[in-house]
Amino acid sequence: MFRSTKISRADNILGQSTSDQINSTNRNGPALKVISEITTHTTNGFISKNSAYGESKENLNHFEQKYEKILQTCIQRGTKYIDEDFPASLQSIFRFKEAAAYKGSNEFTIGAKSVSSWQRPENIRGIKGESGSHEACKLNATNDYYGLLGALGNCWFVAALALLCERKELLAKILATGQINAAGVYIVRLFKDGNWTNVIVDDLLPCDSFYRLVFSRCRRKQLWVPLIEKAMAKLHGSYESLQSGNMGDGLNYLTGFQSECIILKSEIDHELLWGRFLSFHSSGFLMGTSIGTTIEKSDIYTANGLVANHVYSVLKIVCCDGIRLIQLHNPWGRFSWNGDWSDASALWTSKMRSSLAPNQSHKGIFWMSYRDYLKYFTSLEVCKVRQGWNAYSLDGILPPYADPDCQPCFELICTDATCQIDISLYQTSKRNSKESLTPTDIGFVILELDGSSKVTRFKRPIEMAKSSRRRCVASSLMIAKGKYYIIPLSFSQWAKRETEEVYYPFTLAVHSSRKLSLNPVRTDNMPHILADAIICCVKKYGKRKLYSVEPAENDISMYSINLGVGYCTVIENGKTCPVRIKMNSSKTLDHTSTRGSFLTDDTVPPRHVQVLQILSANDATKSCQILISKEISVNELVTNLQGHIPKLGSRVAGLHTPRPFAAHYY
Repeated sequence: MFRSTKISRADNILGQSTSDQINSTNRNGPALKVISEITTHTTNGFISKNSAYGESKENLNHFEQKYEKILQTCIQRGTKYIDEDFPASLQSIFRFKEAAAYKGSNEFTIGAKSVSSWQRPENIRGIKGESGSHEACKLNATNDYYGLLGALGNCWFVAALALLCERKELLAKILATGQINAAGVYIVRLFKDGNWTNVIVDDLLPCDSFYRLVFSRCRRKQLWVPLIEKAMAKLHGSYESLQSGNMGDGLNYLTGFQSECIILKSEIDHELLWGRFLSFHSSGFLMGTSIGTTIEKSDIYTANGLVANHVYSVLKIVCCDGIRLIQLHNPWGRFSWNGDWSDASALWTSKMRSSLAPNQSHKGIFWMSYRDYLKYFTSLEVCKVRQGWNAYSLDGILPPYADPDCQPCFELICTDATCQIDISLYQTSKRNSKESLTPTDIGFVILELDGSSKVTRFKRPIEMAKSSRRRCVASSLMIAKGKYYIIPLSFSQWAKRETEEVYYPFTLAVHSSRKLSLNPVRTDNMPHILADAIICCVKKYGKRKLYSVEPAENDISMYSINLGVGYCTVIENGKTCPVRIKMNSSKTLDHTSTRGSFLTDDTVPPRHVQVLQILSANDATKSCQILISKEISVNELVTNLQGHIPKLGSRVAGLHTPRPFAAHYY
């Protein structure tokens, strides 16, 4: 017998107050309505590795005190907690209000329309084949996790969740509320846009008319998957916002660490890759893999028990009796590989069966050979979870022009002989917006400072992370003892500066094997730091083309580099007389220019270097050809050092002003 806490039929939910509906049907007394909070904690400087996943103990304790107050109030009143910020209604299901009128036939719309009530765990029926409700449910994962993807197309996130079953210490840090409680209130910690974020949720979950969960769920009455999924939905505004994604992002939300994507091309060194597989597995890294193919070829995968354009969790990697095998998990909880080394394969010896237990295909868990894996899978995501590393986090803004007053720059100091670091730059993602998921391009450069100089001088660039419109760009590298500048970059929003000034927020997150110092740097006394940083990096990483123009002494060098979603051109005048260069990039479509024009005419003084133009793609998903014509001339009579068309006003001078040879190393 189920105690109904039914709120309303799906088509009537929006027409009535959620709290009124629950209060009128809750047989356990009135529900406590509390406006909950999503809190994000960022600290400047060093964050102790002993703090909760890179979160300051003060902030964490403050939030937990709020949680305890809610919990105790509910217990004293004999009520259940209701989260008014994420109500049990269609507005928490769909991204936009008008979505409630959708009449589509896709799986999500059909599933969402089937939500007829929001139920507490004690009222929810188990997965088909399981008797009883979730009244005796388990909050933490069991070793034989069997998750099922519901109507929500978020296999990228559910597959990432599956990997946490092997790492209970990671799951414990996400589920801050470690036990089931009578108030139905829980804290979930997720890593969003560079910061660990605490989310309070209730345990009202979307169900169909049979009181079964509509979205992700687990066998054996495990509650942790739907609770974490609900916290993710609340964090992004709705369940629908979780549709489609990258498994690397899913792992980042759960661990705070970035992922490396390996494309499994046919020309890849299979022996080297296998060695890396074993290294990743022994290091405790989390791995996910995907199949990408065309619709025409999807039948080939289906015939072998695989799902095209789908992600899988990598559970184990072994070499048994000389056979290289990989164990994978389909987050759907069904459809398993049926080829060699599948459960029914005749290749299994009794010894290998006893050791590897190939009998879980009904759970979507299966073994396959390394050879077949390379044949059918197209990419691998490796989340490099570093145990015992230090965590740092700093916030900043990306200006829409070269503004020395707010040009972001961070000083990183390493006092040990060597240190391994993972650096990530995040911008605010917009899963619940009609706009692009990420608003602008982001990238960064790292330059080593000359420690022997009394003034700040660049010694050499050590990293240039190419720009991307994704929520994050990242890089891993080894650094030596010394001081470094990390300079975030963004250029696509420069085109908006004439109509609006938008300063996009970002978060810089650093993980390191040893203790470091990370602090913001004032750049108001370094007006050309952006130009100098770009020049240093383009000269090291870009392509160089020499031009011999009379008089013949010395040369003129043109440097160019693909910035990821942009293209940068730099000229170096090694002559003793000025050089004039005209550029025309107007045939490059769907791009914007930091100069505000595709036609430029610049006079570069002797022994100077100038960033001529940076082009940024308007749509990073489209490929396009960069077409630039150049006309270079030398005139000893040119004396006007302000000869630039368009003029180098105060908003672009910090990037495009010609820099003396000795100056672009500060």
